Amino acid sequence: MTIRRSIVLAGASLAAGRAFGVASADWLSAAASNGGMRDSAVADTLKAGEALPGLRALLVARRGVLVAERYYGGATVQDLQPINSATKSVCSLLIGLALRDGHLSSLDDTVAQLIPEAVAEVPDSPAASVTLRQILSGRSGLAFDPMLFGQLAAAKPLVRFALSRPAERVGPPGWSYNDAIVSLIAPILERAQGADLAVLAARQLFDAMGVERFQWRRDRDGNPLAPGGLALRPRDLLKFAAMMADGGRWA
Repeated sequence: MTIRRSIVLAGASLAAGRAFGVASADWLSAAASNGGMRDSAVADTLKAGEALPGLRALLVARRGVLVAERYYGGATVQDLQPINSATKSVCSLLIGLALRDGHLSSLDDTVAQLIPEAVAEVPDSPAASVTLRQILSGRSGLAFDPMLFGQLAAAKPLVRFALSRPAERVGPPGWSYNDAIVSLIAPILERAQGADLAVLAARQLFDAMGVERFQWRRDRDGNPLAPGGLALRPRDLLKFAAMMADGGRWA
């Protein structure tokens, strides 16, 4: 199976003085040398990308301007590329906004407190005592085989499947890559705000950032998948890198 990847490279001054076209809120471009980079070095990097069969896009930004951009394998600037587990980062931003706006009260609230109706259907769920902080930090203490993502996405209902995972504990320091526990972010935010992830992302992030097109894979009940499922243009993914590099600020 070929895994398609979009790789975004960001210079140290990525977010400083972001430059976007007024009409499209898209990146303005300049030669790499205008950003203090050697054109030949950037060209060599873009050329090296041709040797990676799964690569679809490689972008370089410097001082808020797009200084290099190359697409591979037939991809184009307007194509939506799956960002896979980077979807989790978008979900974490939505959690932060929900906390800021008072829709969620604390990172230390447990799954049982955040989605009590769902937990009531699986009262012995090992996930019930996991906190939102532990979900976001990957320290739930519970194990999940990432190769079972397809099974997770196909589960109906997904929330019950996630809550029903057995308590396969992982040892100290307790970090584990657990898509099942991350999937609970979707019902947590929907219960707190009355809208699904895609609606919240469009309303609270994408509209302000000029992200005009996206797709979000959904589970069998029609809910967007939190662990992975978002597809963006690479240029729009780069905007998120810029915002995070600037401490979460977006002007």
